[in-house]
Amino acid sequence: MSDRLLRSRVLNAVYKNKADVIAACAPQLERFLVEEALDVACDYCHPECAQILLKCPHGADIGSLIYKTMCSDNIAQQHDMLEVFLPLLPNDECEWVAELACESFWPNTLSPIFERLPESSFVRLNMQWAATQGDVATIERLMDKNDILQLNRILFFAATAEQWEVCSFLVPLCDHFTVVYDLQEENRTGRFSRTIERLKDIIEDHQNHCQNQTIMSHIPTPKSPSSSRKI
Repeated sequence: MSDRLLRSRVLNAVYKNKADVIAACAPQLERFLVEEALDVACDYCHPECAQILLKCPHGADIGSLIYKTMCSDNIAQQHDMLEVFLPLLPNDECEWVAELACESFWPNTLSPIFERLPESSFVRLNMQWAATQGDVATIERLMDKNDILQLNRILFFAATAEQWEVCSFLVPLCDHFTVVYDLQEENRTGRFSRTIERLKDIIEDHQNHCQNQTIMSHIPTPKSPSSSRKI
């Protein structure tokens, strides 16, 4: 079979998700064709084809393949594709993939890479990830209550991801007005208009609660009337 015919057959098989054809052709595949076929497998999210291709000699960049998978329109198969690639991602590439996952509000498919982050970014990115996933327990475990800048950043992520339970937890702990201002600065296209209003509602609820607590603390506790009995 000519190189041109082989290429056409392999790429067509990947496009149509015919893993058996890929397996039959695998011994004949040159490195450059494997890499091209992996790109197509990521575009269409065909994990069975990708698994076969990864066993062939190749020089594909796993980080790039993960990025292509995340950009694919085949949302239903993205999880399975990422399960194929994530164990192969080098540790030194986990950080930028984690950054992308937080910024894109990716679902928890990518959670395993957050356990492999370097110490320098482990807390920051795990807290951001927890904020986008609605994971209050992780935030509470990792946060430094004295680091207002950190808490502000996490509130920003939680608000933009519309994780309102996390927002309610963080509002009493940070400078929430600064976060509202930052959201307003980012709202040039109106993308965060609803987010800002919802966050303001949570802040108002918190302020009302604080005011009620203050009022109640100044109200004297009524004394129990002394009982008297006439003899």
